[in-house]
Formats: sequence, structure tokens, C-alpha cells
Amino acid sequence: MGPVNDLLARDNSSIVPAEREVLMLVQRNALRLQKLVNTLLDFSRIEAGKYHASFMQSDMSAMTADLASNFRSLIENSGIALNVDCSPLRESVYLDPEMWEKIVLNLVSNAFKFTFDGAILVKTQIKDNKAQMIVSDTGVGISAENLSRLFERFHRAENVRSRTHEGSGIGLALVNELVKLHGGTIAVESREGKGTTFTVWIPLGYKHLPDGQVRQDKESESSNAIKAEIFLEEASRWLPEERSNGLKKSDAVASTEDTRPVVVLAEDNADMRLYIKRILEQYCDLHLASNGRQDRP
Repeated sequence: MGPVNDLLARDNSSIVPAEREVLMLVQRNALRLQKLVNTLLDFSRIEAGKYHASFMQSDMSAMTADLASNFRSLIENSGIALNVDCSPLRESVYLDPEMWEKIVLNLVSNAFKFTFDGAILVKTQIKDNKAQMIVSDTGVGISAENLSRLFERFHRAENVRSRTHEGSGIGLALVNELVKLHGGTIAVESREGKGTTFTVWIPLGYKHLPDGQVRQDKESESSNAIKAEIFLEEASRWLPEERSNGLKKSDAVASTEDTRPVVVLAEDNADMRLYIKRILEQYCDLHLASNGRQDRP
């Protein structure tokens, strides 16, 4: 990734647009791979009991609101409302900032993946003497069969409408493990066609946390945190290049001969779609679609 980043940082005149586009494709997919590898390494450290946690007194509401707000532009440009209700809490909550960032980013990106209209709500509050975070959506919902296996590692629901069918099935499993390391619990309620609500409970104070993992100083809470940009970049590729990405003439690659074959290319991964387009466009006219159900206008 270092050499690719160095090339992209050069003056625009030193790299032709086609080469820059390929370098950006490499960069995006390297970030996706890095995210996957880091998640697998997190699991390995958790299973070996070597995941080093560092809990500190945190403003849970402010942290959650900041992380969720990273998605605002992407979500609202997709025609969905993002409601963030994170009022200050009256009690102290001890969090590991890096873990909490992964929990929030995974839950919000998951909500966006399965929500096509309506709204996504992110809320914090204190209830039953515990800090509570809620991520709720009006998405496609989860069947009873999949609901029972939701936090199972590598489980992926089949035949469910989503913005992409890619994924390793480990994001929610990691969230479950990270919540447990906080001494907390996570629950989910869902109705097919109505939406899904994830609720995370974290005990107040720090008496429930392991000795030696609680810090009383207040260093920067984001110093070791992963970047939200990785999640945002991945989620942005779930959208078509244009909002009205039907099988229109404007989507076709211009041809110089009326006799050239016409090919409809349906692929939900934007990078793969553009890569195949570059290979085929010299041989045929192409109509691009992000899925096999897109209708002609």
C-alpha cells in the first residue's frame, strides 16, 4: 500500500488518468483486504487471550455520535435519514476506544448495507443501570432462521436483499466478542421487511473489568483507533456509479460499428464491474448494471 499511496500522491500530470484509475482500484481493494486480515487477527488474539485492552473513562455519547456521523453524507445521499440521538450520559462509562470504534462502525455500516429507504437511528442512553447503545434501521430485516445464527462466525444469510453480496460473515461475530470484552452484552430484534435493532449494554464504572486493563489517565481516545475511512470507502462502493443506474443507452460504451455484439454486464462489486468493462469494451457494446434485476427504463 505504501508504494501505491506514494504514486497517487504525485502531481496529477505525472500519471495518466487510466493509470491513476487502476492505482485507485488497487488501493481500495488493498484497504478491504487489510480490514479483513485485521479482523481475523483480532479473532486470533481474542481466542488466545492476548487481545490487549485499555479501558478508560470515556464520553460514550460523543464518541458514538462522532463515529456514526462519518456515515451521514453517504447515507443521506442514498435517500435514507440518519438520526443520531446521543445526549450526554450522567454516569461514567469505561471503554477501549479502538474496540468501541470497531463496534460502532460495524453496526452502522451493517445497517446501511441492508437498508434501502426509511431511516437509521443511533442512540445512547442509560437504562437499568447500564449504558446502552442502539443501532436501529428500517431495512429488509432478518429471518428467524438467520437471527439465531447472526453472531456465528462466517455465517452469511442467503437470498437476502442487500447492497452487496460480498462479505466474510465475521463483522457481527467480532462485534459480539468485543462487547463481551467490555463485560457487556448485545442483543438483536428483527422483523422481515420491517427492520432490525441491535442493542449493546455496557456496565457502568470499571469494577467489572480485568485488573491492569483500566487506565485512569485521559490520553487521546483516538490515538490508536482504526480509521472510519476504511468502512466508508467500502460502503461507498456498494452504490452504483450513478443514482439512476438503469440499463440506459448512456450506460453503454459507444461503438463504431452497428454490428458489434451487445453484452449486459451485471456485477454488484463496482471495482470488478469497471475492471471487466475495461477488458470487454474493445470487443463489444456494454450495458452496465449493478444487479441482475435492474430494469430497462
